[in-house]
Amino acid sequence: MNAQHTLEPMAKTRRFEGSLNTVSQTGAALSNPSPGINITLHFHSAYVPPHSAEVFSDDATEYADLGLEWDGKTLEGYDGAFELPAEVITFLKDEGFTMGYGIEDTVCEGTVCEECGTLIPDTGESVANRHHAEECSLNDPDQE
Repeated sequence: MNAQHTLEPMAKTRRFEGSLNTVSQTGAALSNPSPGINITLHFHSAYVPPHSAEVFSDDATEYADLGLEWDGKTLEGYDGAFELPAEVITFLKDEGFTMGYGIEDTVCEGTVCEECGTLIPDTGESVANRHHAEECSLNDPDQE
């Protein structure tokens, strides 16, 4: 008897504490933060790295689908987000994968607003970084 081995697609999901909100490349908030950071890694089979990662809030109001590019077990690139969420990197490392050159440099950093407590992403000196929340008194929509 000749046993055949089938390659079944699979997924792994993990929840992180925190909140998600969509921001533009300028750092301006496009939505209010939603609680919970859920990540699902999608694999074509158990024998290859995941081809994509879904990132979504507990209430599913925030969602992103990230394509993942691999060289063996090393993440070399991604598509679908301006910055790779730190939680995705943590999840991938916990699953035994490594990060290629510069991948961890793309993690969103910034400062927490003292008034409303939301992270204001640091998008670099060359890009205007508008404040994150329209209802916050520190928001300056005219900032260039």
